[in-house]
Amino acid sequence: PAYLNPYENDNLIRLGQDYDGGYLVDKKSVLSTDVLIAIGISYDWSFERDFFKLNKCKITAYDGSVGRKFFIAKIKTRIKNTFKNLSLEYFIKTVWWLLLPVRFFIFFNNLNFQKKKKHFELFVYENKPNFDSEYFVKKNGYNPNFIEFNEIIKKISTEKNIFLKIDIEGDEYSLLNSLIKLENRLVSLVIEFHNLNKVNYKILEDFISEFKLNLCHTHINIAGSFNEDGTPKVIELTFIKDIMSDTRVNSLPHILDMNTFPTDIKYEVTFWRNN
Repeated sequence: PAYLNPYENDNLIRLGQDYDGGYLVDKKSVLSTDVLIAIGISYDWSFERDFFKLNKCKITAYDGSVGRKFFIAKIKTRIKNTFKNLSLEYFIKTVWWLLLPVRFFIFFNNLNFQKKKKHFELFVYENKPNFDSEYFVKKNGYNPNFIEFNEIIKKISTEKNIFLKIDIEGDEYSLLNSLIKLENRLVSLVIEFHNLNKVNYKILEDFISEFKLNLCHTHINIAGSFNEDGTPKVIELTFIKDIMSDTRVNSLPHILDMNTFPTDIKYEVTFWRNN
């Protein structure tokens, strides 16, 4: 749809690892940020790492699927299964899992109050959690914890320039009204939309029409497959406060874009407009 056609921006840079985990953002917005809030990181903090290299601002991350409790449960399972599976491949992967929390907590150090980079093992929700806690406990072996989005914003009441990154596997729709209320404090928003169908595309269209920030990049996540009409089910959008041009881009993907996973798949994006 035409409302997903972004404005031209020569200031775009890529932050994060190759393939999944990297995003195109506006460099000026990054440099003007007071605090980066990352909601949903799993165990890939490459975006936050690259962001901090450019701007050593405060970084606060929230994700209930990774953290101390997750690593303890995961490592116990890996060590236990290593003795059952004596293959070299499994052993190497177990070593990777043993080293991952070390690297994770070197970057996110909550114990030192002087550190600017903190992570909280909390799922973010709005109004009420849309979450299958019973399945989570069965899968992971421990109870999940939650925090309301508005509580996060209260914690940063003094910071004016907020850069917000959201990737929460479909729960992003519940946050849209709060994002509109927060728009005057945002310098940029990077958000991934999942489960896009006719209904959710309409919700997205309404959000973009109300949201004051301007769309400066659209990325198709080809791992999310497509609807029958050719529209993608998963897209990543970058919004910024100030546009560099009032002209829309002529073609996508952007030269800095990468597919979600290594592949030879080639594609181009076209936009249709309602009559």
